[in-house]
Amino acid sequence: MEILDKLSKKKHELDALKPLSNEVIHEFADDLKLLFIYNSNALEGNSLTFTETKSVLEGYTIEGKSLNEHLDVMNHEEAFNYILKLTHEDVDFDEICMKKIHEILSNKNNLENSGKYRNITFNEINNFFTWYNINKNHYHPVEFSARACCEFLKIHPFINNNGKLSRLIMNFEIIKNGYPLTIIDVENKEFYQNNLTNAINSNDYSDFINLIGKYVLSSFDKYFNLIASRKFIDKNYEHEFVL
Repeated sequence: MEILDKLSKKKHELDALKPLSNEVIHEFADDLKLLFIYNSNALEGNSLTFTETKSVLEGYTIEGKSLNEHLDVMNHEEAFNYILKLTHEDVDFDEICMKKIHEILSNKNNLENSGKYRNITFNEINNFFTWYNINKNHYHPVEFSARACCEFLKIHPFINNNGKLSRLIMNFEIIKNGYPLTIIDVENKEFYQNNLTNAINSNDYSDFINLIGKYVLSSFDKYFNLIASRKFIDKNYEHEFVL
């Protein structure tokens, strides 16, 4: 698939620039984390704007917005930080991790459903993780991540927060394999959901994989643009690279 070749090339280009300065890494990670949390919550109906989401993450309360919407942001940040911790520790994703992420997403505003499955069989959960473990090294990391999102949503295991969790699962393998965060733009919500639904219903994932691949390419562009801007501002930027 052409998009996967482009992604591999971009990753090779980025790897050639490593190790990057801590300043660039932190700035890039913080910017993408904010974009991810805002868009992922907005996809599920949270009405906080991008600026309001940033303010909540900085510890402010937004007048006129519900407590649950504030908690959605804080919970999502904690869940995001948790998957980053797992990738840094090179932990394999499993059922314990999945339930822990769901518990974090449900913290304080949906405790009665925290980590609890809806009316599904344990065979469905076991089959998902059997598929996951067999295929995670079989596909390109971005293709596998898109497929994992679909396979997870086929079983829709929890009463709530399945959409948010699916995007965190998708990004777990993407980040673990050295690719930048995938951010689904809420402005393209209908297009994203239609592609996702068609993939799940038809078992033809090609369009959805292509869509996710384009989002990863967009994140690569953000990374390279940040590096380019740093070099423009500071002519000695190359010397900031550290071991």
